[in-house]
Amino acid sequence: MEGRPVVEAAVRQVLEVLDHLRGDVRQELEDDRSQVRLDDRDLLLAGRLVHGPFLGRRRRGRWRTRGGRRVGGALGERQPDAEHGARGDEQRFHRRSSTGVDENRSVLRSPAILADAPGRRHRARPRRVLYSAPDERTRVPVYSHSRLSSYEKCPLQYRFRYLDRIKRDVQSIEAFMGKRVHEALEKLYRDLMMSRRASLDELLALYQRRWRENWSEKITIVKTEYTADHYRQVGERCLVGYYRRYEPFDDGQTLGLEDRIELSLDPAGRYQLQGYIDRLARAGNGVYEIHDYKTGGSSLPSDADLRKDRQLTLYQMAVEKRFPDARDIRLVWHYLAFDQRLTSARTPEEVERHRRQTIGLIDTIEETKTFPPKESALCRWCEYRGICPVQKHLVKVEALEPNQYLNDDGVRLVDRLAELLSRRGSVEKEIARVEEAILAYSEREKASVLRGTGHTARVQPGPPGDRRIALALHKPEQIGLFD
Repeated sequence: MEGRPVVEAAVRQVLEVLDHLRGDVRQELEDDRSQVRLDDRDLLLAGRLVHGPFLGRRRRGRWRTRGGRRVGGALGERQPDAEHGARGDEQRFHRRSSTGVDENRSVLRSPAILADAPGRRHRARPRRVLYSAPDERTRVPVYSHSRLSSYEKCPLQYRFRYLDRIKRDVQSIEAFMGKRVHEALEKLYRDLMMSRRASLDELLALYQRRWRENWSEKITIVKTEYTADHYRQVGERCLVGYYRRYEPFDDGQTLGLEDRIELSLDPAGRYQLQGYIDRLARAGNGVYEIHDYKTGGSSLPSDADLRKDRQLTLYQMAVEKRFPDARDIRLVWHYLAFDQRLTSARTPEEVERHRRQTIGLIDTIEETKTFPPKESALCRWCEYRGICPVQKHLVKVEALEPNQYLNDDGVRLVDRLAELLSRRGSVEKEIARVEEAILAYSEREKASVLRGTGHTARVQPGPPGDRRIALALHKPEQIGLFD
């Protein structure tokens, strides 16, 4: 038993590595934050590694109960009773440790662990590597419309969000309200897929309940003339208008809700995209509709604006690959605040143009070395204002009391500069008049250097209309010349 502490310490180190890797793998698979695309084999191996033998993955028929409690689960779940606890854990530990890990389901072997155990003779075996993280040079970036839009809106925001992965625990009221509306509409269509139609009152009750449950002080309201209740009522109006417009909701067969799509823009698979379709429906034989719900916006887009829309065009490409029978794909935008349904379609030429433009944008992003801030009206809604060099000081002084605001060094310096610049106009006019007088005096007296009490004015040679005056302090030996 004297070797057990050494082995236990080594096992704990491996568990820490696995736990860290598990977080990394899950992070890699998040929407819009995915940096690498893993194929099915990679995912299987990663899953085995992350949820492998040290984490107690269940095998068929191996769950047992003692005293009404389940035993033999994940390492953190084992709670043996007092009678069998210590011995049971010891036996289970040695079943795993006798060969490093469980032979029947091992994806990770550690001869180094065994070599450190006193009294244990171990014959080194070739190291098996079943999974390794992708090399940075072979990583395949996975983009989404929102990720591409982030770069277009502000390269620095893109860097903070997708490269530095800085998470900011704030959310705009517009995004919060939109999410609650989407949840209610998803509930409506999921019920319809099960031949049940939720009532309008039921959807509104769900909307209000989710609003209360998810509300927090970290939700920001940029347009301070409106309150949270104003936005809540807008969301309710969106749901009421939609329900009354489309009831009994028999315009097509819903195929997917929040449907995840994956798309490769090139045969080699170098340009990968992913996204989520709010609702995918079949409207007839070979006719498909891609629905997108909008809760914001101060105005409706024009037809030209719709044709420039990249998001639903990319989704169309994915739907065409998934459904070979698709001969007509309609792009449908529901501007809920206006109770308007806008539709558009793409020609093959337009789809190809969007594909090339998207590839070009991805190339630009991949080649970018600097990510400068891009100031716009959207900065007010950016979650990174507090660390952005363009917005950082503004955020700081916005939170100050009036007396603190006036004493801020940055505020005082800017105010001083503004004061001096406001006086520069009148001073420059006076300077111009004096320079004209000096030039006239120099011409009349035939003197190119004029001396004052502390400075010397030197008239530079040149055409009469293009002569300049250089003003300088007296040389040390000249000081006191006119005393």
